[in-house]
Order: sequence, then structure tokens, then C-alpha cells
Amino acid sequence: MRLGTRITNALNGCFAFNLFDDAIADLLCLRTYTHGTSPKCYNGIMRRGADPMRGGNGGESAFYEAFGRNRERTVETEGDASGWNCKRRFFVFLHECPEPIKRWQPRVYSIAACIGEHCSLQHNKLTKALFTALSLFEGFCSPALKFRFKPDSSIKFEWDQTFSRTRRIAGFTEQPIPADHIGLYGSLHEGVNRQWGERIRANPWQFVKGLLKLVATVALVAFIIFAASHYAIALKILHVYAAVKGLQIVGRFSLPLLYNLSSSVKVPASRPAAAAV
Repeated sequence: MRLGTRITNALNGCFAFNLFDDAIADLLCLRTYTHGTSPKCYNGIMRRGADPMRGGNGGESAFYEAFGRNRERTVETEGDASGWNCKRRFFVFLHECPEPIKRWQPRVYSIAACIGEHCSLQHNKLTKALFTALSLFEGFCSPALKFRFKPDSSIKFEWDQTFSRTRRIAGFTEQPIPADHIGLYGSLHEGVNRQWGERIRANPWQFVKGLLKLVATVALVAFIIFAASHYAIALKILHVYAAVKGLQIVGRFSLPLLYNLSSSVKVPASRPAAAAV
């Protein structure tokens, strides 16, 4: 179930913790690849890791089917190398992706995946509108997955030029990714080793960037504490922020667990009637 990783993934809903999480990855000179999906698919990835063999089934892929977009026909037109070809592929936003895109675009895919799970081509416009509204809420209750890798990792990602032909923004892999690459735990699992010094020498700017992020995290927390203790209006703003973010964090932690619980419940097979003596 990976309870600790689920908690830290949910806590990324708080900006300060999200910044701290990224700071640790940069300090350890790791590469970060992000992925957005529905709480249901997120739960599956947390349990089994990322499995490319499930690519193209449900989630964001179903979004296009729900609105009449034929992915297979598009692939026939653009070729198997197209990003529309999701079969046996797991898509991410690459390490080189600009920070604003890497931070916000996975949320778009989380919402799209939820819409794809709830809507179908047979639904009328009103039903689709209601499910879309529900999916907006559910999509924000799905933590963005951050996969951490050493630069020399054996798992390789190919550039998805369908998303952008000018910049390395999105990519995919056809190799499975173990769940121990995810989140803060993934950073510590991958980055705390004897090769850390070598990675720093090879990526000095990334180490400096991580150090700056860590200092910014501490400064932000200190500023919030100072402002809340000296200004009544700042304390009220902090209370509102904590309430909103608290609900968001609870949702990001609990909703995937509901899918975990529902998938674990098995209907017992009915016993055959006893033979008459």
C-alpha cells in the first residue's frame, strides 16, 4: 500500500512541502518525471508501479473515446511513433520540461482521465456536463506522480514529438517503473548512495538549484510563522489557507484509498448446495 509515500504525495498539495520535495531531488542530482492521472489509476500505480502494458486502456485514453475521437485512426494517419499511440507506453513530462508546464499540465491530464472514466459516447450533453463537473473535483484529488531517477538509470524515455516538435516536454517509456521510484521516498531510495558526489560534480547547477529551493522553503516557513504571529490579518489568511489545503490534502490521500478498498473487496463465491442424502 506504501502508506508513507501516499502521505508525502498528498502533502505535495502544500506549496512549501512541494518545494521541499523538489529541493531534495535536486540536491541529490536526480531526474524528475511527472505523470498526472485519475485517483483510480494513481492507486493502481502506487500498488504495482507504472505498467506500460496497461497503456491505452481507460483513463485519459478513454477521454477521447467519450467525445468521439478515434485514437487508432489517428495513429494509422500519423504512424506508430505518434504520441496518440498509447499501447504499451507510459507517458510522462520529461525532466527537461519547463517547470510551470511540469507543475500544472499533469493536473489537466488528471481531470481528463477522470472524465474518460465517467463519461461515454452514449451519454447526453447534460450527463456529460455533470460528470465533467465531478471530474474537476476528482482530478484535483489525485496527486501528481513524481518519478525520480539517477541520470544513468537503465529506464529510458523517448521524446514524444507529437506533444511538441521543438522542445523536449513530454515523453514515454515502454519499460515498467517500480513504485519505489515515486515521490520523496523515491528520491531517498535512488539518491542516497556513494555516487552522490559524482552526480554533484557532473550537475553542479542542479545541486545549487536544490540548495536554493531548500533555503527558500525554510525562509517561506519562517516568514509565515513571523507574519502569523505579528499580524492578525496574516493569521486569518493562514487559517483559510490551512483549511482549504487541509481538505485538498485529505482528498488526495483518501480518495485513491477508497479505490484501493473497493478493488480489494472480493465477492465471496456462492457455495454449491449440499447434495441430498
